[in-house]
Amino acid sequence: MSAKDIINEKGLDAQEIAAAKRQEAIRKQAEGYTYPATPLQRETLEWFMDQKFGLMVHWGLYNQMGMKESWPLVDKAWTKWQFKPGTTNREVKEMYAQLHRGFLPLRFDPDEWADAAYAAGFRYLCFTTKHHDGFCMWDTKTTDYKVTGSEVPYRNNKNADITRALFNAFRGRGMGISLYYSRGDFSCPYYWEEGYAMRDGTERVPSYDPDQKPEKWKKFQEYTYAQLKELVSDYGRIDALWYDGGCDGVKLGVPEMTEKLREIQPHMLGIMRGGHGVCEDVITPELVFPDGYVNVPWEVCTVMAKPLEEYGESRYTSFGYTYDVDYMTAKEVAHMLLDVVSKGGNLALNIAPQPDGRLPGRALRELAVLSEWMKVFAPAIHGTRAAAPYRTGKFAYTRTKDGRRVHAFYLYDDGERVASEYAVPFEGRARRVTDMRTGGELAFVQSGNTLTVQSDAERVGAPGDIADCFAIEVE
Repeated sequence: MSAKDIINEKGLDAQEIAAAKRQEAIRKQAEGYTYPATPLQRETLEWFMDQKFGLMVHWGLYNQMGMKESWPLVDKAWTKWQFKPGTTNREVKEMYAQLHRGFLPLRFDPDEWADAAYAAGFRYLCFTTKHHDGFCMWDTKTTDYKVTGSEVPYRNNKNADITRALFNAFRGRGMGISLYYSRGDFSCPYYWEEGYAMRDGTERVPSYDPDQKPEKWKKFQEYTYAQLKELVSDYGRIDALWYDGGCDGVKLGVPEMTEKLREIQPHMLGIMRGGHGVCEDVITPELVFPDGYVNVPWEVCTVMAKPLEEYGESRYTSFGYTYDVDYMTAKEVAHMLLDVVSKGGNLALNIAPQPDGRLPGRALRELAVLSEWMKVFAPAIHGTRAAAPYRTGKFAYTRTKDGRRVHAFYLYDDGERVASEYAVPFEGRARRVTDMRTGGELAFVQSGNTLTVQSDAERVGAPGDIADCFAIEVE
């Protein structure tokens, strides 16, 4: 049934209509999915599905001002919600044009980032090597608009090549690398022609029709490929190229570029967001969570920061750093992660650094709480696959890849205490049930598709801590 049919049948309101359309879009993406062609890429895909939890980091000039990432350069009202009403498009652009001269994150410590991320259960990094504004977070030879550029005061710091510093630190802890790269580039004269950026009416797409100016478009393709080749050649093992939007990736030649880059790193996944099955080894809903199990590889990206009201606006979420913002609690993050993995996906959770180069303290405090919970429950998350009934009520399910053990997580509400028994929906025949927190075996009775599990007597009445897990060995 299509979203239109659902709307007509149920008379949904505008929000429900939008939600139904988003869910239908995810289903269509899944229907059009094609598995990678080579054994090496399939091996990487299997690895990727094992990791479950990725740290996404949007870091660029926009973090200096605490504004929406790159988008204020595009003249749409929603891109400027963090600016005082009446601020003109040109004023915003003039501010943005100065930001690289104040880029000085002297408290950036890539090892601190990697240690905190690994402890919290993150197993790969998805980092913005370049967002749509075109500012490069690595020491590229293609442009001076970069972290090591001649006007950037951070250029001589030992960690000035931020991409290299982060990739090395995260790899050093056994974590993978998903390399975010924007397909658009507002700073490149082959994408936005000279003089276009300061005009009113700027759009995210090229400032000209590529079919009308093929020579200029070819120069932009060559510029793009040169940057990607640098990153793939000089920055160690890259597990996935994560191409964000801006322009038509097929017209840009992203699939062909990816195949050429695989001559250097044959195992790499291509993740071209909105690729409609082309160069799309993982489908990538943004800020939208599937309402059920999705049977192809997928990764949702969202933010740990909560929406912040500024000048009466609170409906937008920024992946870049925002001043004074609150962050999800450890419980909220864990529940989100369990919802995602129980439906077969990965969670890429974005945390943006402060202008001084540190991850926000309020976010780190919650990650420290999450780390304690992960010490016990990570084995029921990493390296698992989804298991029926997936996500139902307050339960979320995973299984070992051999199917011999199912993990039934019970997600606690705030203030909830450990009950004496739990009615656990379960499809299959249980042989043994273990309390994952204590390691103790639990008594149970199975009736049809329900396990009535008795809690550890010493824990009954204790405060519920994020979630508990019943490890069920299957006959």
